Order: sequence, then C-alpha cells, then structure tokens
Amino acid sequence: MKKLSQVFIVLVIFQSLISVSLCEDIYTKHYQKAQQIVSKMTLEQKLGQMTQPDLSSLSSNNVTNFQKIKELGLGSVLVGGNGAPTDDGNLQTGNLNYHLATRENWKKLGDRLMEETVIEITLDEQKQEVAKIQLLLGTDAVHGNQHVIGEVLFPHNIGLAATYNPEHFYLQGQITANNTLASGWNYLFAPTVAVSHNAQWGRYYETLGQNHDMIKKYAKEFVNGAQQVDQDGVIRGAMTSTKHFLGDGATYEGRDEGNDKIYNFTAFLEHNIQGYRGGIEAQTGTIMCSYSAINSIPMAINADLLQNVLKEKEGFTGFIISDYNERSKVASQGQPTSNIKMTEQESTCLIINAGMDMMMMGGGAEDYIKDLKKCVESGEVAMDRIDDAVKRILAVKMAMGIVQIVNNTSIQIQKLEQQQPVDPQFVAQSALQAAKESLVLLKNENDLLPINLAQIEYVILIGERDIQERENYQVVDEYVVQDTNNIGAQNGGWSVRWQGYEGNEFWSGDYKNQSSAFSIFDSLVNRLGKDRILKPNYSDIRNYTSIRYERQAFIEKLKSLNLTSQNTLIIGALTESPYAEYMGEINNSYCQGHKLPPVEGCLYINGYANPYMPYLQKSTLEISYDNFSNQVLSSVSSDIPLITVLITGRPMIINDEISRSTSFISAWLPGTTGGEAIVQAIFGEYLFGQNGYSNRLPIDWVQKMEDLQQFPIYNQNGDIPKIQNPLFQIGFGLYTQNSKIEKNIQ
Repeated sequence: MKKLSQVFIVLVIFQSLISVSLCEDIYTKHYQKAQQIVSKMTLEQKLGQMTQPDLSSLSSNNVTNFQKIKELGLGSVLVGGNGAPTDDGNLQTGNLNYHLATRENWKKLGDRLMEETVIEITLDEQKQEVAKIQLLLGTDAVHGNQHVIGEVLFPHNIGLAATYNPEHFYLQGQITANNTLASGWNYLFAPTVAVSHNAQWGRYYETLGQNHDMIKKYAKEFVNGAQQVDQDGVIRGAMTSTKHFLGDGATYEGRDEGNDKIYNFTAFLEHNIQGYRGGIEAQTGTIMCSYSAINSIPMAINADLLQNVLKEKEGFTGFIISDYNERSKVASQGQPTSNIKMTEQESTCLIINAGMDMMMMGGGAEDYIKDLKKCVESGEVAMDRIDDAVKRILAVKMAMGIVQIVNNTSIQIQKLEQQQPVDPQFVAQSALQAAKESLVLLKNENDLLPINLAQIEYVILIGERDIQERENYQVVDEYVVQDTNNIGAQNGGWSVRWQGYEGNEFWSGDYKNQSSAFSIFDSLVNRLGKDRILKPNYSDIRNYTSIRYERQAFIEKLKSLNLTSQNTLIIGALTESPYAEYMGEINNSYCQGHKLPPVEGCLYINGYANPYMPYLQKSTLEISYDNFSNQVLSSVSSDIPLITVLITGRPMIINDEISRSTSFISAWLPGTTGGEAIVQAIFGEYLFGQNGYSNRLPIDWVQKMEDLQQFPIYNQNGDIPKIQNPLFQIGFGLYTQNSKIEKNIQ
C-alpha cells in the first residue's frame, strides 16, 4: 500500500497544480465557438449530433456501415453490453465470438470510427475555415475496461465503497480511462453514483453505499482520474458519464427502472444528489438520465430536475444523455416506472424539452431524427432548445480535442497526446489492494483469523452450484461449478458481456495472466500445492453420473485422512450467478408467479436475458450451502473451523450460514484479483483494517426479507429511510492482528 500511496500523493499534487486553471469551466469557455459552429449547421446536422445509436444497429453480416454514420452526422455511437469486434475493424453481428474482443481488435474498430466518419461544417468559405467533428465512442466501464478480454477488473462499486478510500476511485478512473483509450474508445459510461437502499435491486452492486458525503468524494476522484484535465483545461483522458440522475438506487422495493416514493423532496435531493455534485466539481462532461421515476413522473421528462436543478441550480455545463432506448420506455413501458403512456413522437418532444441533449438508443436513429425534426417543425420544441443541446455537445467535444477548427479542408484532425496504458503490474497491484480493502470480516470466532499457514496441512474447499443455461426458454447446458474456483462469479455482471460469465473460460491461459486473475483455489495452490487442497476433481462437469461417484469417493477420502481442528481448515464460497440490471432483481411483486411474457411491470420476464437465471424470478435473498457441501461438512469433525466467503453483489440473508461458520467474510464482487485478496486476508498477509478505516460495511446489512418490503419511502418527517433492525450496521467490520502470524510473514 505504501507504493500506491506514494503514487497517489504525486497524482494529488498534480491535480492540485491544475486546479487553479479549472476555476474557469472547461466547457463554457468553448460555448462561443461552439455556438458559431451551430449557427452554420443545418437542422439535420444538429439532430445528428444529438443522436447516439448502438453500433450494432449500423452493422450487419459482420460489416459496419461507416458511411451511414457519416451521412447521418451522428454525434456518438455506443457499443452495447454484448458488443464485440471482428478482427478487421468492424463490429460482430449474429453469434458473437468474444475471444476476438482483444484490445487490438477494439482499437481497429475505434480508429476506423474516428477516421472514416468525420463531418465538416464550413464556418468561413473565404478563409476556408472548417470545423471537423469526430465521434464520441461510448462504452460501459462499470468496473474497468470490461469489454476487453485479458483486462484487470476492479471490485464492483459496493465493494469499493467498503474500502472508504477515495484513492481507489481515482486509480480505477485513471486506469480504466487510459486502457479504454488504448482500445480506441473515448467515452466511459461511468461512474455510477447511486445511493444504496434496497438489496432486492439488480443493480445494487453498482451503488456506493449509504454515506452520501463519501459518495461525493468517490465521484469526484473517479472523474478526476478518468478525465485527466491538464493545465489548459484539455481532457487528456476519457470522457465520463456520471449516472443515473436522479434516485436510480432509491426505487420503491428495489424495482429496476421503478418509482421513487418521495414525500420530502429536500431530504431525498440532498441524500441522492451528492455524487453528481462531486462529478460536477471534477467537471464531468456528461450526466446520464435514470430510467426511474419520481412520484410516477419518469426522470427523462422531469424538466424541473434536469433543467432547473441540474443545469441551472447545480451549474452543470456539459450535456445530459438518456439511457438506452429511454424514449421508447417513456412512451410505452408503463410499470414498473409509471402509468404514463404515449407515442414515441410525443415522448421525444417531452424528453428534449425537459433538458435532454443526446438520446441513446439501440437502433432506429433515423426514426428518432425524423420524430425530433417533427417536434421542431411543429413548434413543440424550440430551435433555441436544439441549439443549446448541440452547443453543449460540441463544447464537450472541443474540450476533448475531437472538434477542431482548421483553415484548409485537407488538414487532418491532430490527435491529442493522450495518456498511455498504465503499467500492467501497477494495474494488478492497484486492483488487488482495492480488493483487499473491500473485504469485510463479519465474524471471527475465537480470533480464528489470521491463520498461521505453517500449521495447516489440509484445506477442504466447499461451495458448489448446479448451473442450467437457458436459451430461448430452453435448457441448453447443465454443469457443476465450484465457486472457490470461479473467477467469472468473482467478477459478476458487466464482465466481457452484459450479464457476465460463470466459470473461467475468459480468465484462463494468456487471459488469466494478462488480467492477474486468481480464484481462491489458485491462490491456495500457490501456497500449499494441489495435493493439500481437498476438493472433488471432476472428470466431466456435465456428467452427473460420474460426478455422483466422484463425490462419494471424495467423502471416503476425507474419512481416511487424519483431519483435525489443528491441521485442517474448511473454506467455503457462497455465490450468486453473475447478473446485470433487471436480471438480478429479486422479489418484484409484478413478477411473482409468472413464467412467460408479457407480464406488465416485470422486466425480468419480458426482457429475459441471463442464461443462468431461472424462469421464475427468485423471491428471497437467502443463500445457503448446497447439499453436497453439507455432506462434506457432516463427514468431518465439527471442530474443524469453517471460513465462509460470501461472493455476492449485495447483502444476503445469511443468518443460518453465519451461525455455523467460525469466520465469515463478505467479499462482494472483488474482481479478477479477488481470490488472491481473500487468501491473503485469511493467512494474515493482509490484515483486516490495517490502514485504520477500510474493510467496513458501507451499508446496513438486512436481517430478513420483511425489512425490505415497502422500502424505501422518503417520508414527510425528513428522515433518511433506513433498514430496521439490521443484522450489522453501516461501518461494522472486525479487524485482525498479526501477533499470531508475524513469524510466518517474516
């Protein structure tokens, strides 16, 4: 940590040196020139700049239509959560091969997009003065440069919040931005600054805890690290999108894209806006609008919050972008967001008038441009509103150096000297330190931890799950995973693809080395060797007949060994399958009892998109060991200590399992280095709380499902809604001392 702290001190000094120049807003200083460009644009060109479609809608048969992007004059394109490049500078379509999603292949595509789609606006014909405008290339960056295989992935937000260490957010922002730029992309859909409320929400792991003062610091540091603004106010890093404004984490009963119930708006605003204030202080260039509603008014059409609060009161000078297909959702989704329904033409007019500047969409860019043009021509949207939106978009691009004014049309845009990819060893060490500080020790009976490694002869590993993969509602694959050796589960959603992956396919071989990926099993083997790690070694994880015999043989092997509480340790993993957004939602009343679409108010069923999730949405957060793990525990002495590691994106109902465990660690979703972090903490190579402030809960830990019902509500009394009678309160976390293992470490 000393090395990281020294680096961080240098970075902080650098930021303080440039802070004087940032007194002048880095976007408003470009407003005058941006307005001049706007005045020379046609209506169609303006509307093109306000449009951001998914690149998949502009690609077919593994060929991307760069000419169409240029013809439409698009301001931006994005790669969706499941996007992957070809090896020849296009986007894949159809059945995707994620093994092609290398940094080099992404860069080929990004370079083509930047070079082949430049649009030109003539400012002065006599002087041959031309504005050359390039694309914003948007990509999700929830916990690292996640679309690229072989990248180090950080702990998800909820784990980073348990570090109480803003340094990690700065480093994550810097590393993610630099490596994304090296992949050819310049616009991060990050940071998410949602306040944690209800763990039934499928995006809970993207939240930053309950302490809004800390959330403000985290947001500010991430944006500073990612954008890397120099002394001249030029963004040398990647553009950020602070999201999702406002109250996305405060939906009633944790329903994804749901409704916030607010009876005291002042309390709600002050608790949920702090992350955006931190982002604005660091001059985030874009803020993404939430799908959710406030008192049944969808955020996308809430002019009071978007225009009056965000732009005017809070002084946000960048541009507001919608979330994916938001105009369609406002028009026709209805519940769980709102009862409001309308045509897409109507929603488009309302959304733009509310203050939205750029619309993100899966496809239908031309339809959107036509609809918005009708809004303008009918007078429903004033030209001043269009001009203001485009001015803001161009000002952001000018700060990034992707709008340039040249005096000769033959002059090419000069690429800014950008930050280089960060040294891989430093990246791995940064992620590992973050993962170690994110772990929370919830139980440590008789001060079991840290364990003296020299005294351990055997480690038994437990924690397995039967996976049924589905496609088009049919089971297409069944197999067993051992969660102490499941790097995909450590990473969770937003890892290579939107919903993430079970297993180690993308974290093996060269990918494993490049991403510094370690499962618990890997890190134990590095210390003890394979022979002393006891777990079934299945010959075929899909052959349940052989699995049954191999399990029986394993039980017999355990009985034959001299396993005692002095020489043996049991480490178990309790794990959720990876998920993202509504596919991780739990116990939505709209969904319960339903299996097939359409189901009003149930995104889980209507948009079923996760191959690991059951048809029937789960109704509980309770988690427990599988039957085979229980057999293993029953076959050995009850005196042998059990260390349970919870690998989940949220607090779970753990009353029974924490009771039977000697020590219990919440590891959240610790990323590629997570297994190493966990093992270091178990054996005292890292001590819980050794810096005096990390390794503590950022949230109140729910004790029973009933406590999440009708929660949260911001009542008139002004109190911030909190879980009643939590199992553990925010800030809880046991610390360990090194007196037991000092000799071993030496």
